[in-house]
Amino acid sequence: MSGARRRWTRADQEELERLYRAGLPTPAIAERLGRTAAAVCVRASKTGVSRPRPEHVWTVADVRLLRERYRDATTDVLAERIGVTPAAVREKARQLGLRKGCRP
Repeated sequence: MSGARRRWTRADQEELERLYRAGLPTPAIAERLGRTAAAVCVRASKTGVSRPRPEHVWTVADVRLLRERYRDATTDVLAERIGVTPAAVREKARQLGLRKGCRP
């Protein structure tokens, strides 16, 4: 990837949409398109491309893990372990009244 900006072609846009909706991680999409991850995110946002959002049903085990590990584990690690997005982990933690950081 060079520092020079280049225009998005119709083929680039179609590939972005296909890969984004297939759930490929943004860095992988960026690599395939020869762009930065930031450029991929901006383009997706500007053109209304979104990832499918399957509904996750939080299990008792998911909630237990979140309660036990939220303070100390990274949100990304918890999200991967539970199978949700980091945003979903943060939202569920907020609903449960959980906070990051040191224990009182």
